[in-house]
Order: sequence, then structure tokens, then C-alpha cells
Amino acid sequence: METPGRNAPCWCGSGRKYKKCHLNADVEQRANCDTPPIPRARDYFDLQRSILTPEQLRSDEAGPPRSQK
Repeated sequence: METPGRNAPCWCGSGRKYKKCHLNADVEQRANCDTPPIPRARDYFDLQRSILTPEQLRSDEAGPPRSQK
């Protein structure tokens, strides 16, 4: 559901402006939502870079591991 603008009539039909009628209740409801935000792809790559060392990043990108002598 798209929220109306602050100065638009309230969606409940009371005739009052949205900011004076249901704005605070709708903001609280969105803040208490149990759905966690969806992580961005960049967040996954940043996490990988923070966990792996530069050598591990290079070996993952280069293909199969080289034999150690």
C-alpha cells in the first residue's frame, strides 16, 4: 500500500490531513515490522572480503588450488 503525502486527506476517510490522523501510527507500524531488510549484493561481497585474506581471495578467483612444494 502506498502511503499518502503528509498534507493529503487521510486514507481512513476522516476528512483530516494524513499527518494529523494516521501518520504516527503508520510510522510506528513500519518500525515494528518483523521483516528484516533485504541485504544488498554488495553486503555479501564486503562480508567475504572482511573474512578472507587477500591470498584466499586470489586463489578463489584463479581457479583450482596450486600444488604446494
